[in-house]
Amino acid sequence: PQSSRQDPVILDGIAGSPGLAIGRAMVIETLRPGVVHRRLSKHQAHEEVERYRIAVESAAAELQEAASRAVGGPVEASILQAYVLMVQDQTLRDEVERRIELDLVCAEWAIDIAVERMASQLAQAPEPYLAERSHDVQFVGDRILAILSGRRARVSLPDTDEMWVIVAHDLSPAETASFSRDRVQAIITE
Repeated sequence: PQSSRQDPVILDGIAGSPGLAIGRAMVIETLRPGVVHRRLSKHQAHEEVERYRIAVESAAAELQEAASRAVGGPVEASILQAYVLMVQDQTLRDEVERRIELDLVCAEWAIDIAVERMASQLAQAPEPYLAERSHDVQFVGDRILAILSGRRARVSLPDTDEMWVIVAHDLSPAETASFSRDRVQAIITE
């Protein structure tokens, strides 16, 4: 009889921390979903701005909760606190609300436009640290978009006692904060 086991896959890369992990892999898809593009009538703009503001408050509360349970310690918690501030950023808020009210586009479309513009500006910065922050802006936008679309499900592990090696294109600190150290042996990202 044939075994149901597959041949092992060995991944080489640059280690972020010392050690060796052997375990069952869980591949997590983290690509950005599509964004709704819906035009509004003038009288719908106020409701759409309110929808955006409620989503921002909810995203900030979720990130605050993740920061309070951060297993990585004060460094990870401070990164999550920075995300809370970014979600509530007045420049982002002004840009999104302006697009809703003047361009008469839905909140999702306005967020997508504003975030892409801000992320693009950061990505072109000559300073590598600032250029890398473009990913943070996109994460913040994705967090608000997820709330607006009802996709609040976070990365979660199956309800077993099994240890996992998480494999993903990229993970944010908020996503990794949801992992329990006694269930995840390693995280592999591109």
